[in-house]
Amino acid sequence: MDNLEGVLTRVENRADDIGADVDSEIAAAADAIDTAQRAIADQAGKDYTVDITDEEAARAAVEAARAELRADLAEVKAYVEEARSAVRAAVSALKDADTGNDAEGAEEVTDDESDEASEL
Repeated sequence: MDNLEGVLTRVENRADDIGADVDSEIAAAADAIDTAQRAIADQAGKDYTVDITDEEAARAAVEAARAELRADLAEVKAYVEEARSAVRAAVSALKDADTGNDAEGAEEVTDDESDEASEL
């Protein structure tokens, strides 16, 4: 998440430098990052307790807890993927807005940001 925030900060700085109007994309990406961070924090605070009363019920109890964990992790993963997508959209919007404004320098910065966002 720190990498996504770093990329978004560079997008904001570049947008300010060139006067690009990508505020809505930046805000959407920031909101998506915040949502993902809250989901991660919530997940980190969860405990999965398995109550085993006898050997026969142990397998079913462990499988139920494991299934709950997997479902919760899938939900967190979806939030993180949404944040990545939103940051990519902000980078793309910046590239589109930057066409014709110091094209060589802008392309270098946004290509690096786009590569970082896609690697996350």
